[in-house]
Amino acid sequence: IPRLRLMWFGGAFVTAVCLAALFSFNWRVSLVGMYGRFDGVIPIALYAATALLLVALYWENPVELKDVSLAISGAVVIDAGVVWLQHFGLEGLSWLDATGTKSQFPVGTLGNSDFAGAFLGIALPFCIYSFTKAKHRDAQLLMGLVIALDVSALWFTATRGGLFAAVTGSAVLLLGHRDRLARVFKWAVVGCLIAGSAVVVLIVAHPGMRRAPAALEQFHVFDSGTLLSRVDYWMPALRVLEHHPIVGTGPETFFEAYPRYRVPAEGAHFGNEMTDEPHNILLGYAADDGLLGIGTYVALVVAALLFS
Repeated sequence: IPRLRLMWFGGAFVTAVCLAALFSFNWRVSLVGMYGRFDGVIPIALYAATALLLVALYWENPVELKDVSLAISGAVVIDAGVVWLQHFGLEGLSWLDATGTKSQFPVGTLGNSDFAGAFLGIALPFCIYSFTKAKHRDAQLLMGLVIALDVSALWFTATRGGLFAAVTGSAVLLLGHRDRLARVFKWAVVGCLIAGSAVVVLIVAHPGMRRAPAALEQFHVFDSGTLLSRVDYWMPALRVLEHHPIVGTGPETFFEAYPRYRVPAEGAHFGNEMTDEPHNILLGYAADDGLLGIGTYVALVVAALLFS
């Protein structure tokens, strides 16, 4: 492994998480992480080890990182394939929610629809990159089908975060490779932007119609209800940081600290149904790991941007 400046920032963040775990409200949870979240000391250490493994494998020949894009593209086929089966009712399972009634979000149950959609959104730029690097027409056709599968499955999951990830990641990729793109591909991008803008107008304003088309209403991109509920989670996270400013309450312990600082209006609305995290990465690290955790995390992200 070469000498990486980024390792110092990553090491500082892992150290901050370990210190927070030493003073945790619940060291067992902090060590392993919450089920379904996996942000404890051991998972974070494994993430760091995985990053170092990638560096060790590819730093001498970074062009071979295309293998990673191909692996992600293969995972898209699995993820999107499950979403397609569930969307068209071909999976053979009947999904229920916690109350025993039919689930309103049966599509994308690899975690849940948000998790499945988020992965599809993140993976789209990798699929596009693999398409541009394909040398043979058959390979290009295959990757084109994977891209279509990714986009359609993302639509089926109706995931707002996945949509933003897909648009942002693809825009950055295309911007970085704009000089190498064929003119036809550039016009295709412009066409997609125009079509996307038209969809936004139909969802938000739907001129000449009382409501947006049914096919677009499922995609709650501009629904403010979720944002308002998230704000009710963010305020307790700030109060946790205020009372535990240095090392927080420990990794993945927001679920224990949250009831003490819960907003009354949110409690009146949701009752005993409580969140296990503030649904905000920055505030999550701030509440769980204190100023040391959030400070080293932000420094790591900034350093990664500066050194890339």
